[in-house]
Amino acid sequence: MTGGWFNDGSSVCTTVDEYQDPIFGDGERGGIITYSKINSTSPPQARQPAGGSSSQFAAFSVGKIDGNFGDSQQKGFYSSGATSSSTTADRLTFANNQDDLGGYFENGPPRQASCIPDYFNVKRLTQTPSPLPNLSCPATTAGDFYYVAPDNTPIVLNGGAQVDVDPGCKRGVFIQGNVFIQSNVVYGGAPTATSVPKFALVVLGNIYVGPNVSQLDGMYVAQPLPKCGPPSNPSPCTANPVTDDTGAIWTCHENSINAPQSAFLIPNCDSKLTVNGALIAKQVHFMRTNGDVLGATAGESLGGEDNIITASSSNNIAELINYSPAMVLGGPFFTTPANPDLKIQSLVSLPPIF
Repeated sequence: MTGGWFNDGSSVCTTVDEYQDPIFGDGERGGIITYSKINSTSPPQARQPAGGSSSQFAAFSVGKIDGNFGDSQQKGFYSSGATSSSTTADRLTFANNQDDLGGYFENGPPRQASCIPDYFNVKRLTQTPSPLPNLSCPATTAGDFYYVAPDNTPIVLNGGAQVDVDPGCKRGVFIQGNVFIQSNVVYGGAPTATSVPKFALVVLGNIYVGPNVSQLDGMYVAQPLPKCGPPSNPSPCTANPVTDDTGAIWTCHENSINAPQSAFLIPNCDSKLTVNGALIAKQVHFMRTNGDVLGATAGESLGGEDNIITASSSNNIAELINYSPAMVLGGPFFTTPANPDLKIQSLVSLPPIF
């Protein structure tokens, strides 16, 4: 899902200049830019997708899901490859204002807010910052941590050591500032339905993922700084959170606040990153360079019994976001007095209903 904004505390995000929707700007805000491969060049109606980016269930976007049959390269998600003459690349996109592929959700008047919880301020139980300890979490050990980075230099998560999260552990890490993840974060052991580990990193700033990281388990949230001024006059804050360089997740980055250049990306970011969980941010920059559309095989990223190459085994995928059952089973990530630690023991997922 793309588009919308973060709540301010428990208040709904309704401020116009912080509401990214198709009316705001050029339509790219709150949207998705993605590519699939086609197996013919003309006429446009006959172009069938033959691999590339895909979404297994659905892609919902308040902004535009980019696509144009007039381009020499196909944009959008592919559905089931070139398996039938009726297959088109927009089967996994949704819109009520069709524009080739994707289009917009316009919702009709009045415009509806699309909001993300204010994880940093609402879910954080600890109000007093403290030194950040080793974040690896043995079985039955829990605890939230709140840390304020001293300056703009990204702090290295866990000192560069792998974060091991064992069954029964629940850990929330709240950091005010930028974070550089240099090593993997891995759920270990053999959890039961009631002991699924939970690791959440919530950053008021940016999350930079180093090139050596191949696996991140858990939930990763990068929130932009709030807007300065009344009524709450928050601190820290920024004049324009929409355009300010905060609230971003970079899937390959140097340990620096400066955007990586091609001289760094090409030789260092050609490996696959698997996220078993979720990325939540103002913007996610997918910077891995592994694989390409030309080498993509139809169906290789969809998995399942009928595919030889699955998402986990494919070496042609740059970033794989796997919203695993561990995100739901074993109780919530954050526990508050109003949010008892209820545990789901099973879950049945059905296709979207329209």
